[in-house]
Amino acid sequence: MEREASGKAGNDSPELIESKGIELVRPDERTGILRDQTTLWFSANVQFAALTAGALSTAIFGLDFLWAAVAIVLGTGLGSAALAILAGAGPRVGAAQLVQSRAPFGHYGNLLPAAAFFLTATGWFAVSVVLGVFTVQALVDVPFAIACVLFGVAIVAIAVFGYRVIHAVEKVLSVILLVLFLIVTGYALFRVDFGVSVDGLSDQHLGVGGAFATVAAICAARCLGFAAAASDYSRYLPAETRPKDVARYVFAGSFVGGTWMGLVGAALGLVAAIGSPADLITGILPTALGVIAMIALMLSTAASSCIDIYSSSLATLVMGFPLKRWVSAVIVGGLGVLAAWYAGTNDYYRSFETFLIFLGYWLGPWVAIMLVQLRVGPRGAVLERRLYDRTYRVGPGLIAWVIGFAASIPFMNQFDIYIGPFAKANPGAGDLTSLIGAVVAALAYAVLARRGKPAPVRPALSTEG
Repeated sequence: MEREASGKAGNDSPELIESKGIELVRPDERTGILRDQTTLWFSANVQFAALTAGALSTAIFGLDFLWAAVAIVLGTGLGSAALAILAGAGPRVGAAQLVQSRAPFGHYGNLLPAAAFFLTATGWFAVSVVLGVFTVQALVDVPFAIACVLFGVAIVAIAVFGYRVIHAVEKVLSVILLVLFLIVTGYALFRVDFGVSVDGLSDQHLGVGGAFATVAAICAARCLGFAAAASDYSRYLPAETRPKDVARYVFAGSFVGGTWMGLVGAALGLVAAIGSPADLITGILPTALGVIAMIALMLSTAASSCIDIYSSSLATLVMGFPLKRWVSAVIVGGLGVLAAWYAGTNDYYRSFETFLIFLGYWLGPWVAIMLVQLRVGPRGAVLERRLYDRTYRVGPGLIAWVIGFAASIPFMNQFDIYIGPFAKANPGAGDLTSLIGAVVAALAYAVLARRGKPAPVRPALSTEG
């Protein structure tokens, strides 16, 4: 399967700017090779977000390195597995991930998760722009507003070009990031005392068990942040590509990249908390090595940011906005830059922790429903027609999603916003919201999907975009 598919839109007449929106990818448009899935998701996960999530485990929650490592591996593994399975459906269906979400949710019922993902992806882009500005300012003395605009414009430009350019950029960045972060990792291995533990916040709020569960949830949520975009980057692969092959390559990139950065973050967190990229220079790494880390973080931020913009622009089309994909990318990018400018004036570190945990609250149930859909839902031509059939308005997935989210409310453990009754009575359990929501939503959808009658499906062409 490591061959490249040829076709009119594949090799003979490549487009400078991708014109396709959310319509199905035709056989003559299929292109790509499996290893591109590994390089893309590796680059997307070798990021400051993963580094900070790892640093939270030791510097903030007070876990020793061994327990932090287990939590990081567990959480990243679960999140990467879900991402990989969803991406595996991309070649078979040939549709963006949120278009596939119409199968369980219905055409109009799917508007809610599409809007939720739009806000999530745009929020991620805003956070990434702030991080990118931090790295730029750590290297060059430039005003925040100017750096914000310049960095944002550069990322939006990549997303505007679309699928092919994103894969090409990620392929190059995967090599550069591998080399640069190997240097940083070498320092962490030989200079950090892994036997040291930090007196973090776990004593005040969670205890060791709760801290472990919360760190695992944060790492899983970070990976799941990409889940609603999983098939966006595999839908052009040849239709005969086996889902398990796609899943294997996606998992390898996401798990290795995310786990690696998480472990490096946990090691550096034993030295000092990482509130912004600049802390790597001022508080942890020697100046020369800190500069290398800054460059690597700036590039890794670009790698994940263009994915956020591209998939968020597809979400606007799923919501029904009559826009070209590239126009949507420009608009979404502008909103993200404005949000980044606002976020840059606030406490990033606490906001980052809250954002990551809250991210899983809606994504957990949604991912669970999509995974069940792959087992019990329609396939082939029936599925393709359903994805673009406006008469299929609301599906059982929306009901299951609401049930799963409602069931998870008592388990919410957001110190700054809300603490549910179960979380308040059992602080040592950590934040179980995403897990409970996912299990309940999966069970609810499995029952509703099997009991409900198949929705009417009329012949329809996928003319959206």
